[in-house]
Amino acid sequence: MTMVQGVQAAQTLDSLRETKAADDSFFKTLQEAIGKATDANEQAHTSAKEALLGGDVDVPEAMIAMQQAELSLELAVQVRNKVVQAYDEISKLQF
Repeated sequence: MTMVQGVQAAQTLDSLRETKAADDSFFKTLQEAIGKATDANEQAHTSAKEALLGGDVDVPEAMIAMQQAELSLELAVQVRNKVVQAYDEISKLQF
């Protein structure tokens, strides 16, 4: 292996490490967003249930929690759609 090939191999390895770190960061961020959407949904469900059962819950707060859960779900669906769209575009590439 020549010196140039060694440098190119090292650069490729560094590039792969950076890509892996970016992938891990993306998936971690995605998992956190899904977790937040799930938490918002559970909070909305609990607030709505307590409001319907006559609990000590402010009705406007329950409505706000439900709106937040709906928006979180809508955001998660849109992100999923974009990921699927990106995958479809990548799968169409000719190598």
